[in-house]
Amino acid sequence: MSLLSSTQGTPERVWSAIGIVAAEGGRIGRDDLWTWLNPAFVTDGVARPIGGEAERQVIGAASSLDFLKPEATDYVLAAPPLADYEAYADEVHDRLCQTSSDHPDHVMLETFAWLGLKAESSGTDWAAAGDFADRVEADLGNAETGDARRFNDTKQTAWRRWMGFLGLAVQLPVRLSFHPDVTRRVDIELRRAALPTGVPLPVETVLQTLAQRMPYLDRGALRARVTHSVRLGVSTDGQSREIAALSRGERTRFVARYLSAVRTGVEGLVAWRSAYRDNASLELPNPCQMCARVEPCFSAFGQTDGIGLYPFTPEAVDGFYEALKSDDDGQTHKTPRGVLQGVLNPTLLNPERLNTGAYPGPEIESRYLEPPFLDSSMRTLVHNSTSDPAVEARLSRVLRYWGDLRPRKTVDDGVERFAGVQRSVLEEFNLPWIGDGQSVSPPEPTPAPVRLTTPEPEIQPFDRPTEPTGPATAPRVRPPTPQPRATDQPRQATRQELQKLLMQLETLRTNGVVPNVSDWNGAVHAVVREIDPRRLGADRRTFEQVFTASNIKIAGTGQTTNTHFVIPRDPWLIEGLEAYARLRVDDELTGEQTEFHRRRLARFSRRLEQRARTHLDRLLPLTTDGGRWSPVAAATQALAVRAWLRGATSPTETSADQWIALLSDEGDPTTAPSQRTQPWQDALTGGDKRHLDVRQALRRMISLPQGTATTFGLADASTAAHALAHVRNTLSFSPGVEPSTPDLPFDWRDIRPMSDRMAQHLPRIVRGETEILKDRVNRLLGMLRGKAPRDHNERLVTLIDQVSHDMIGRATTEIKAWEDERRRQARILETEQHNRLIELLWRLSPESGTTLPTGPESLAWLISAPAGELSGALDLFNRGEAAVAALLPHVRDLVDAASKTVNIDDIHAAGRTLAEAAERARARLED
Repeated sequence: MSLLSSTQGTPERVWSAIGIVAAEGGRIGRDDLWTWLNPAFVTDGVARPIGGEAERQVIGAASSLDFLKPEATDYVLAAPPLADYEAYADEVHDRLCQTSSDHPDHVMLETFAWLGLKAESSGTDWAAAGDFADRVEADLGNAETGDARRFNDTKQTAWRRWMGFLGLAVQLPVRLSFHPDVTRRVDIELRRAALPTGVPLPVETVLQTLAQRMPYLDRGALRARVTHSVRLGVSTDGQSREIAALSRGERTRFVARYLSAVRTGVEGLVAWRSAYRDNASLELPNPCQMCARVEPCFSAFGQTDGIGLYPFTPEAVDGFYEALKSDDDGQTHKTPRGVLQGVLNPTLLNPERLNTGAYPGPEIESRYLEPPFLDSSMRTLVHNSTSDPAVEARLSRVLRYWGDLRPRKTVDDGVERFAGVQRSVLEEFNLPWIGDGQSVSPPEPTPAPVRLTTPEPEIQPFDRPTEPTGPATAPRVRPPTPQPRATDQPRQATRQELQKLLMQLETLRTNGVVPNVSDWNGAVHAVVREIDPRRLGADRRTFEQVFTASNIKIAGTGQTTNTHFVIPRDPWLIEGLEAYARLRVDDELTGEQTEFHRRRLARFSRRLEQRARTHLDRLLPLTTDGGRWSPVAAATQALAVRAWLRGATSPTETSADQWIALLSDEGDPTTAPSQRTQPWQDALTGGDKRHLDVRQALRRMISLPQGTATTFGLADASTAAHALAHVRNTLSFSPGVEPSTPDLPFDWRDIRPMSDRMAQHLPRIVRGETEILKDRVNRLLGMLRGKAPRDHNERLVTLIDQVSHDMIGRATTEIKAWEDERRRQARILETEQHNRLIELLWRLSPESGTTLPTGPESLAWLISAPAGELSGALDLFNRGEAAVAALLPHVRDLVDAASKTVNIDDIHAAGRTLAEAAERARARLED
C-alpha cells in the first residue's frame, strides 16, 4: 500500500498508530492495534459498530512510510519513538524526500515539484480546482500502466491533506481551499539546518541548503528530474523560477535541455523515464551524440554539456531573452513561460521552416517580444544585399536576435562574423553573407558581465518564505485580457456591499467602532477553524471548545474574559480580512489579484496559528513538572483506574481490553467497592457524579472522523496510550495541575477534580487493601476453627437448630438475624465462590508462606480477590457466633437449675432428662 492508496490513513491517524505501538514498548498484537484504533466501546447498552477497512489502511500507510512492520501476528515499531507531532512531520518529510523513483510514495513530492514548476507561470489557485488530478496525470502519469493512474481524484484529496501536514500547504476558508505554501516548511528546514545565527548569510548558501533539504524546490534534485518529465507542447510551462537571475551559461543550458527533449521525442522520453525508474543514474537521452553533423553544427551554433543549440546560438538565447517584454500591461514575460512561449515555441512548432530553408519566419517575432532596433545603416546594407523581400526579412531577423546589432565584420581564429553572426550560421539558414567588402574590425575584449535586470537572488523557491507586498512585486504571467473565473464562494454581496465591507475594514484599521462586528469575528473564526489542532499540541475537542465563534474577538469589539482569543488590530489582521472578503465576494479579481489575496490569507492563517498556540499555552495549565497539562491523558488515567476499581478490567489485562473498558458505559461493579478500604471507596465516589461527562468528553477528544464526517471515525489514541501505559506500569498518575491553579473551564472542570482525587488515593489502595484483607482473613480463620467455611456453616446450622428446638423461645432475635444473614449470603457457599474464598484464606494464612505480587500484579490480584465473599462470610459467621453466644447463658441456667434436684419422685426423671440435654448443649456450644 501507499499513502495515496490508503486514503483513510490520514497523517493524524498514522501518528495515532505509531504512538500506540510506541506506548506498548515497540510491539503490539495486530488485533490489539486494530482495537485501539477502532474501539468497539459500549454506549447505551450497544457496542459501537466497527466495520470497514479504516484501521487497516492506517496501518498500511504507516507501513508504507516504514514506521511499522509486521512480524508474525504483531506489529513492530521500525524506528525510534518520535518526541511529538512536529518531530513526526519532520520525519515523514525526510523519508519522502529520500524515496527512490520506484517507491509508491515518490509521487507525493514529485507532484509537489511539478506543481512548483507550473505555479511559476499560472499561479496556485488552479491547484485546488477539480481538474488538478487530470493535469498531474497528464504530465506525470505512466503511459505503460494503461488505465492504472498514478494520480486521481481520490488520491488528490489524500495528497492535499499530506501536503498540509508537511507544512507545504495551507487550508483557506474559501471554495478553492487548498493553497500551496512552503513558508512553514522553509522556516522549519532552515532551523533544522542549524545555519549560523546572528550573522549575514550568502544567498547562495541559503538556497543550496534549501535545495538539499527540500529537493522539490528550485535547484533540488527532484525538481530537476521532474523538469525532464514534463511533456512539451503548445501549453508547456517553464522549468525554473526567476530565470532572469541566471547567468548566461545557465540560461543557455535551460534552452538546450528543451531542444534536446524535442529532438528525443515523446516516445523516447517515455522510454527513458521508464528505464530511469530502474536505474537512477541513467542520463537523459541526447540525440546529438548520434548525429553525423555534430562537429560542424557545434562549431556554427555552439553547444552546452554536449547538447547542440541549433537553430539558436548562445548569442541568440541572450538576444531573444533581452527582447522579451518586462512590462506588458503590468506583466513580465521574462519568466520560464515567457521563454517557452515567446522564444522556443515559435521555432519548435514550425519545424517545416528549417526543412524548407524559410527560417526564421515572421512567427518568431511574437507578441511577447519588443523587436530590437536595427539602425538605418544596417537596414540599407540588408536591403542592398538581396532583391527578395522574404530573404531581406529573414536576414533582418537574424541580425536582430542572433547578432549584436553592430554593423562590423570580425575575424576570430579564422571564423568570420558580421554584426556578431557567424558566416556559417547565415549559410545554414540559406541567407547571403553580407560581410564581403566590409573592413575587418579587431575583436573586442570580453566585457565583464553586466546585470541587465534588477539585482535579486539567483533562484527563489516558487513560494517564498516572505509574502509579496502586492501584485506588482510578484507578477504572474496571464493572458493580457483577464478571463472570467469561478468565484471562491457563491456570490454573497453586490459591488456596493463589497465596498461597505472594505470601508468597515478601514474603520477596523483606525480602531473605530465597526457595525456587524460578529461577521468579522466570524471571519477570523473561519480561518482559525482550518488550523490543524495537532500542530498546536491539542486534540480536536479541546481546540473546538477553546476556539468557538463566540470565544474569538477582534480587540475592541466586545467584552472579553480570560478564555477569549483576542486578536489585536494589527495590519496583518486587516490585510487578512480584506483578502478573505475579496476572495469570497469579489467576482472581478484578475488572476494576479486572486493569487495576491490567497497569499495574504495564507499569511493571515499562519499568524493566527502562532497566536492560537500561545493562547492554548496560557489556558492549559502547567503540571507540577512544568509541562503542559493534557486533558486526554488525565481523563484516560482517571477512567482506567475507575474501571479497575469497579472490576471492569485490571492493569494486567491487555491495553486494548482496558481501552474498551474505560471508554464503555459502566455496568454493575464486581469488586464489592463498599467492602473495600476507604481510599478505594473515596476514589470511586469522587467520580460518581462526573464519570459520565468525563467519558463523553474523552470520546470527543479522541475522535478522528474522516473528512467532515460527524461520526466517531477512528481513535486519536497516541496520548491516551502513553497515559494508560504510565498509570498501569507505575500505579501512579502523570504529574497533575499545581494545586494553586484556579478552576478550569470547558470539559476540564470535571476531568481535573476526578483525576486529582484518583491520583491522591491510588498509591494508598494497594497497601491499605492488602492489610484489611489480611485482618479479615485472620478473624475469619479464628472463627472457622480449622474448618472450611461450608463445613463450619453446616456445624452452626446443626447446633443452633438443635439447641433452639430444645429451648423454644430463647434468643429468638439473634437466631432470626442469623437465619436472615444465611439467606443473604447463600451464594458465598456455592461451589465457585466457596473455592475462591478458600483460595484467598489459604493465600493469606500464615501457614501458606506465599509471597504476594508487587506492582501492577498486586493491584490486579486485589481487584480479583473475593473481598465481597470474605466480608459476607465474616458477617454470616459473626451472626452465627452471636446466636450461639445468646443461647449459651440460657443453657447454663438450665444446667444450674437441673443440678438443684428434689426428692419428689414425679419430677426426678424429668430433671435428669433436662440436665442431660443441657449438658449436651453446653458441650456443643463450648466445642
